[in-house]
Amino acid sequence: GCLALLPPCSLPARLVVVPIGVVQQTLFVVLTTIFYTLHVHFRPYDSLAANYTEAVSYVFLLFVNMLNFPAIAFSSVTLQETSDSRAFLQSLSRAQSVLSFVGLLLLAAVMGGLYSFKIYKVVLSYRKRSSKGVSSRRRRKDMHIPTSLELDIELAECSPQRE
Repeated sequence: GCLALLPPCSLPARLVVVPIGVVQQTLFVVLTTIFYTLHVHFRPYDSLAANYTEAVSYVFLLFVNMLNFPAIAFSSVTLQETSDSRAFLQSLSRAQSVLSFVGLLLLAAVMGGLYSFKIYKVVLSYRKRSSKGVSSRRRRKDMHIPTSLELDIELAECSPQRE
């Protein structure tokens, strides 16, 4: 329950209380590591796929934040900007973008696959229920098509545990 709300709750505290710069970035990496560790230990979701997806999201977030350190260090310390340092920071920015996009694609693929499988199981179970002991002509006439509420109830297995 509450464990899933911790990372969003830490964002305002991190932005308001801690000064911008290396300290803030370090705190963000430490908090992400703590949340990752807690998530892996407690596994707050009923679904194994949801727990793994969330853990992978934390790992991607941690890597993206680690790539932030050089840019933060350059901006907090008054170093002379050169073409080499600009090229280095641009390559880090591209790496962050690629890593973020790969994480988004992975999340979309997992969610799409998971919900497609759940919908397939719901439709298959309704077809099996409607075909038991009923002639094919009557089956077509009386076939029940699940409503969106019924699908939502079936798909609720992926939601976080409620306490």
